Amino acid sequence: MRFCLSIGCCSALLIGCAARPPALEPDEAYAPPTPFVIPPCSEIMLPIELEVLRVGPEPRARKPSPNIRHYVVDLRIRRSGYQDLSGLWLLVDEGTFPSRVESVWQNTEDDVKVTSLGRTQRATTWSFSGGELAHAWPLGNTFDVTFANVVASTSGRRIPVTLGTITVGGVSPQEWARLEEPRRSSNGVGERPVDASIEPLCTIWIDLEARTRAEGSALPPPAPAAPAW
Repeated sequence: MRFCLSIGCCSALLIGCAARPPALEPDEAYAPPTPFVIPPCSEIMLPIELEVLRVGPEPRARKPSPNIRHYVVDLRIRRSGYQDLSGLWLLVDEGTFPSRVESVWQNTEDDVKVTSLGRTQRATTWSFSGGELAHAWPLGNTFDVTFANVVASTSGRRIPVTLGTITVGGVSPQEWARLEEPRRSSNGVGERPVDASIEPLCTIWIDLEARTRAEGSALPPPAPAAPAW
């Protein structure tokens, strides 16, 4: 599955670095998450190619959840031209994004691997918490990057893969985390919620069942449904 795209203007991808705005009042803590309304990548023009390399059952055992199957997905993102796409993020199996967040953190403890410039290392997964939880990976400014072992746990047969830009408190997540670090160091966790937003650019849908079978793998077994009492 491959989408080859091109564009002449990328001004919508730029993320500003303004000073951090004041936090929201406690009674404004959370708003409904922002649903994605996204055109398919095949219908818009972008200087980027998004390719699904592999879909298969996750080999690692996980805690059973009723009717949930666990898959692993490998993705490759390549860009052409000289437009600055460093503000782009990859989101897998996410349909909404918190409208306000109280915590943003990074970890490299997942099994996700990222390969760029011939070097493979653990990917840095960013988590955004504010009434609900969303995960994303920054693409960086390289021209060719591969993400391997991204886990999708779902009861459906299709998942979305989305490219978009993310802001927290009016700035990029990286800048917000940098500005917030001194206060986190002195007060620990429990930041007051701030506005967050995502500007989705496009999405593709992966048929997990069809792709897994096409690659000759058996579907991961779902956990049994909870008994009816």
